[in-house]
Formats: sequence, structure tokens, C-alpha cells
Amino acid sequence: MKLSIANVAFAATSLASGASALDLHIGKQKSQYISTALEFKQTLRMCNAYPYSADGVSVLGQHIAYKSCADVTQSIHSGDQIDFWSAADKSVLVGSFEVSELPKNDALLLLVIQPHDDISTGVKFQSHIFSNSDDAQVALLDAYVGPAEPVGGETFVTIADKKETNPKYESRKEELKFNTVVAVNPGLYEVGVHKVLKALFATDGVKYSVVRVGVKAPDAEKIQYPEDLIVFPEQKKSMMTTTNMVIGASALAAVAAAAWYFLL
Repeated sequence: MKLSIANVAFAATSLASGASALDLHIGKQKSQYISTALEFKQTLRMCNAYPYSADGVSVLGQHIAYKSCADVTQSIHSGDQIDFWSAADKSVLVGSFEVSELPKNDALLLLVIQPHDDISTGVKFQSHIFSNSDDAQVALLDAYVGPAEPVGGETFVTIADKKETNPKYESRKEELKFNTVVAVNPGLYEVGVHKVLKALFATDGVKYSVVRVGVKAPDAEKIQYPEDLIVFPEQKKSMMTTTNMVIGASALAAVAAAAWYFLL
């Protein structure tokens, strides 16, 4: 019905101006095609786990310091090349990521730049596509480089109720594997690895990135970058309300492995 109404309006305009309806249709037509390809809103989240570029990296018009992230809404297509430049010297190319395939829907794409290994300054990338879900999602990536973990000593991320959540309930604590994605109930948590603890204020519908960073070089004379965690986006405690706090059974619901996708 909307299309018919529009056609009538155009015809009335053409007659009033002394032109025929056919002239208007041909002269004002925006495209020779009736159908066009669907356009999807895809947001790119870029996290910098690469410490060797002084003052961070510059990418798609964004300056991203080490241990920081930024969300950019930009049209991205398969075959596009995303270049990361030195923020201190924009003529120095740090590394490039080529997009091989994109989902056919609105999506949040996570891209992490990190050191290739602990003995060089080369780069590599990790990527993930968040699923479209109303749950609070947490993607856990390990961008730390250093000597291999001892046998049986796999590193986990812990997630626990923050102590001041509700003193009447026993605090829960669970271990999560890196390179997985989980759904969490809304609430106030602490995520940690070894001695590093960071706050996570989980809210329905928000997609969080937790990235382990740092470099432990085998050569003791080289600069070492301490182990740390990026938690993005950060939310202020004042944004949490009592209605967001859910105290009950297990806080975590693991998402099936099929929910973990890579752009490469």
C-alpha cells in the first residue's frame, strides 16, 4: 500500500508541472534495478594487545593504546584489508588483517592485534564474531606470549561474584577456558587470571571482551610486559541497579562451541 500511495503522489506532481507520469518515472528513477543487496550493520571492535608500538596503534581513524579497545561502525566487506599503523609514526605499518568472510547479518566483530611470539616483534591476529543474542556474552581470548605453560598447568580465567554483591549469599567462583565464549547472568563480578583481578558489570544484551595480554621474553635483558587483562567495555558501578543483580543457581551458561567463529 505504501508503494501505491507513493506512485499516486508522483503522478500528481508530474501532471501539475506539465510533464507526463512516464517522463517523471524515467527521469527521477534512482536505480535501474528493483532489488538491491541487503546492507548489514557490522561493528568492528579492535583491541590492542601489542605492546611494541610506542603510543599504541592507529587504525580506521582510531587511536588505540596498548591494553585498550575501540568500537567502530563502518562498512566492511570480504577482501577488505585493515591496516594497523604506528601511532607514533603513521608511516610505519605494524600489521594488516585481511577480511576473508563476513556474516550475512548485523554483527559485532572482534579483532585483536598481538605479538606473534616472545622472541620477535612480528604480529598476529585473533578474531571472533559475537552471536546475536539478548544475553550478556563474554568472549575470552588469550593474547599473552611467553614460555609454554607446564604440562597440566593450563591457564584459566576465573569469574566470581564480587564480595559486596550480597553478603547473605555465598560467593560463587568458576573457571573458564580461554578461546571460548560464555553467556552470563546480569550481575557484578570479578574476572581474574593469576594475581590480576578486574571488575565486570554484566548487563543483558552487552557483549564483553576479556583479553589476557603481556609478554614474557626468554631473554631476561629484554623488556618484559606484565600479565594483565583487558575488560571491554568498562561500565561504572553506578550503572548497575538492584534489578540487574541475579543471585541463584550457576551464574554461567556455556555457549555451544559452534558459537565461536573466526574471520580467518
